[in-house]
Amino acid sequence: MPLTLLSYAFFMEPRRIRIIKYKIHSGNLPAEFNGTKIVFITDTHHNLPYSADLREQLLQLVEKNKPDLVLFGGDYASENDRSVKQFFDSCSKISAKLGMFGVLGNHDYWNPHKVSLAMEAAGIKNLTNAATWIMKGSSRIKIAGVGDLWRGKQNLTPMKEGLKSDDFVILLTHNPDYIDQLSEKERKMIDLVFAGHSHGGQVTVFGVYAPVATTLEKYRTGLITPWPNEKIRVIVSNGIGTVGIPVRFCAPPQLVIVELSR
Repeated sequence: MPLTLLSYAFFMEPRRIRIIKYKIHSGNLPAEFNGTKIVFITDTHHNLPYSADLREQLLQLVEKNKPDLVLFGGDYASENDRSVKQFFDSCSKISAKLGMFGVLGNHDYWNPHKVSLAMEAAGIKNLTNAATWIMKGSSRIKIAGVGDLWRGKQNLTPMKEGLKSDDFVILLTHNPDYIDQLSEKERKMIDLVFAGHSHGGQVTVFGVYAPVATTLEKYRTGLITPWPNEKIRVIVSNGIGTVGIPVRFCAPPQLVIVELSR
């Protein structure tokens, strides 16, 4: 039995991406954005030693689901030019009519300038401490991002600029623990947060508990409402790749798909 579980953790679970779907309802969402499909990709860690190359599987799943918008949560590849180029060359093949946007993760700060250039070359706008409006006709939603909690700085000023109380706002942060640093006023500006970093624990006790955690337990994985009486919701993905020993147990790789609904 132990050998079977070990084989599963090394050779099976880390090599098959699961699709996780959420439907997010919001009265702030403009009618024109009803049904908008978002794909969230994070923590790919491409080309780490002994890890599985999931790029082709990932691309097939993304294209099959025909996203309107693709968001990236950081930690893209191992710390060298070749791996970063390989990963983002693959991403350049993705189609998304509303665009592709991302932030840097803690493992991208080995050379944030090079990673940012590779993102832009692939058609992914880097929103690390930046924001942009997405337009459909005369309606709009805002997407903003911040730097990594461990390695970068966080600046929400671009998100706040020109914002109205009824605007629908999406925030990208690599590390979900950052959410607990927001003021109540800032939380009220945000409808939906996408984050990664946790890997779902990567190796868990049957999905219930992660002995080695990189985030608060409440932000380990899934759809979270941190404050029950507030609108802000947080989606934390298990991510795609692995770090350290390339195993996963009851924390499978995830591609998150979100449908926005008014």
